[in-house]
Amino acid sequence: MSLACLGHRLAGISLGFIVGLGYIAAWVKFSAKNPDMLDLLDVGRVQFSALHTAEWILVPLTCGLVATGGKRDRILAILTLGFFFVKALGIQPVLHQHMIARLRGELMSGLSPHLPYVVVSSLMVLSLLALAMSRESNANLD
Repeated sequence: MSLACLGHRLAGISLGFIVGLGYIAAWVKFSAKNPDMLDLLDVGRVQFSALHTAEWILVPLTCGLVATGGKRDRILAILTLGFFFVKALGIQPVLHQHMIARLRGELMSGLSPHLPYVVVSSLMVLSLLALAMSRESNANLD
């Protein structure tokens, strides 16, 4: 099995992990009846800290492996890595500060960074899905 094929498989694993912890677990947490918002924020802080730590390992490794494949693989890997870095370096720090301020009970003004986070995270998830489903390197599996 080539490194690119391994990367495609890791893209599927990464996708499942990110969707499970970032989307499904978050939705379930906020569907609880009568939750205390500060408790939810604190649980979310721990949950997303774990998710982001795993992403720093999984996404660059996945993209590096896939990039050893053909041209389309490299383009998809660069796109995925771009979404990851925009989210990790541009949006997450702002969102983290927003959450810390909320935990302190500070009133927040301006727009919440949640919508840009969800949009870029969703783009990254879609690009991971494209990597996982790419037939360019997966053709070697048949």
